[in-house]
Amino acid sequence: MDLSPQNLGRAGGIVVILLGVAGVVGAGYMAQEEWAAWLFIGTAAFGLAFVFAGVSAIRSAAPRVVEVMPKDELKQLIDARPVPFSICVRCRAIMDGAALGCSACGSVVDCVQIATEAERTMGRAALG
Repeated sequence: MDLSPQNLGRAGGIVVILLGVAGVVGAGYMAQEEWAAWLFIGTAAFGLAFVFAGVSAIRSAAPRVVEVMPKDELKQLIDARPVPFSICVRCRAIMDGAALGCSACGSVVDCVQIATEAERTMGRAALG
């Protein structure tokens, strides 16, 4: 089982942050007790490390890209489909209307809106 931040995802990142905050709060409690004062530094360090790992997991979590259809099939659909529509060149999905982002992979910058016949050739060229 790989616990690197890239594999934790957003939910795992939130869980790790909560564990880290609990560790820091517990370290604050231990700092007030004489019998546990020596545990303060270690518990606080682990808590802060968990918070850092959780934030890293949330920041690096990206949706997995699954190609919806082959490139040749999408090029045929671009030629046959009535305008307006949008395509995603990242996951090769096609959407009705002028979409502001891909509904399959969540990408915004890879979404091409096709509203005219001239943009149809641009959409084909964007696929490569």
